[in-house]
This record gives sequence, C-alpha cells and structure tokens, in this order.
Amino acid sequence: MNREIDLLIIKSFENDLLLNEQELLQKMLAEDHLMAERYETLLQIYSTLKNYQPDFKALFSERVRSRLSLQRRLKISQQQLYMLMLRISMSVAAAVFVLLIYVLWQENSITVDGLLGLAGLKSDDFTNLLANY
Repeated sequence: MNREIDLLIIKSFENDLLLNEQELLQKMLAEDHLMAERYETLLQIYSTLKNYQPDFKALFSERVRSRLSLQRRLKISQQQLYMLMLRISMSVAAAVFVLLIYVLWQENSITVDGLLGLAGLKSDDFTNLLANY
C-alpha cells in the first residue's frame, strides 16, 4: 500500500492524477497527519529540485572529454605494458627451458653444480681458477 501511495504522491507532483486518484490522495492526507507532513516535505524537495539550474564552469565538457580520453590512453598503455611483460616472461621461460635441456644433455642430470657449471671440477681446480685471475 505504501508503494501505491508513493506513486500517487509522485504523480501529483507532475499533475498526472486522475480525478478519482486526486480525491483518494486528498482523503488519505486529511486522515493521516504524518502522511500530510511527509507530503509537504516531499513537495518542498520536489520544487527545489525542479527549479535547480546547474551552473557549470567554462569548458566543463572539454575537460570531461579530455579526462575520458586520458583514461582511455592510460588503459591502452597498461594493456601494452602487460603484453610486453608477457612477451618478456615467455622469452625468459624459453631461455631457462633451453638452459635446463642443455645442462641435462651435458651432465645427464640436473644438479646445482651442473646448473652453475661446476659439475666436473675438483677442489684443486678451484685453486687453479682463482690463481689464474
């Protein structure tokens, strides 16, 4: 029932009420004091909003369009950065895969020493390598 009353009130603001609806609304407002107060408050709000004239600053629409285009360009640049990062990460993954395959082919196992290139070295070899530098 409240929804129907609200619809009647809204229609009354726009003067779209039929004669029987107008009589019904007047009867309800006369019987219910709280509803009458609510009606007056809503009527004041409606008239204030109806008479409101927005005053936008100069070049408002141009600023809005420039911000929208800036956001569009930012989104496109973010997508391009994502695609670049994806390409780089795929290249790095392929390089790591090739390195692992090479180490596996050379050493017949994947160990830390093999990955670092130290698999066949002995302790004396380290001394010789450091002495030559």
